[in-house]
Amino acid sequence: MCARLRAALVLLLALATVSSAPEGPEDERLRRIPVIHSHGGRLDVTLHITAGRRVLPRGVSFVTRMYNASVPGVPGPTLAVRPGDRVSITLVHTRAGHTR
Repeated sequence: MCARLRAALVLLLALATVSSAPEGPEDERLRRIPVIHSHGGRLDVTLHITAGRRVLPRGVSFVTRMYNASVPGVPGPTLAVRPGDRVSITLVHTRAGHTR
């Protein structure tokens, strides 16, 4: 499986996890998740991958990948497309002192 497809699948799984979170204190944070919409049948987006800490209700925390981490604890933006849209995702992986 190519790296781009694998990263896209990880992103979709992460977003599915966030959208299925139970109601509670996280609701306000979930309302602030950025949404990137397609225009003219295309969605061209660059996602910057960094490591971030995710804290779940009940105090469970772990380090995970974050995409364009503008809202602390949220794995990435929502990508809004319509059937038939073309999607192009550029991934930029940043580690301390390195960019790939």
